[in-house]
Amino acid sequence: MQMNPSNFPRASDAFKKANPHIFGDLGNDLALGRGPTEKKTGIRRGGKKMNKTEQEFSWYLDALQSRGEIKRFVFQGATLLWGVDEKTSEAMRYTPDFVVIPIDRIEHDRRVTDGGIRMIEIKGSKVIYQQQALARFKGCRSDWPEFEFEMWQKTKEEGWKRVL
Repeated sequence: MQMNPSNFPRASDAFKKANPHIFGDLGNDLALGRGPTEKKTGIRRGGKKMNKTEQEFSWYLDALQSRGEIKRFVFQGATLLWGVDEKTSEAMRYTPDFVVIPIDRIEHDRRVTDGGIRMIEIKGSKVIYQQQALARFKGCRSDWPEFEFEMWQKTKEEGWKRVL
């Protein structure tokens, strides 16, 4: 079993604080009633906050960052232009929920990056993929082969699973 926050949906605050390798270094955030990344990444463009599913996934990314497995992640950190909207004749926009920057390491006097920049889309358990949203995700993915695109869904039975 992979260790991530979704494997412990009913974990107490004390358990989370005692397990920073899973939940990240929570510091005083739990005492203030917010997750480990809300203070630095919890605000969407336009002033909205992450929803609960996005917040929970950010805890997983925060733990990866704390363990040195990723360099950093940014909530809605990029908007990609792709294709052309037939109605407006303008480029369509796609903003992934998270942009994840990989770790660079030095190997034989060369900089090596573990994987590419990942664009991650998050879906909840009750979400039925709308055809338009799925088509936009796949369309943007095909226009931007320089990035890795992932879609993750939280399910009640399995926890987090990668669907694309």
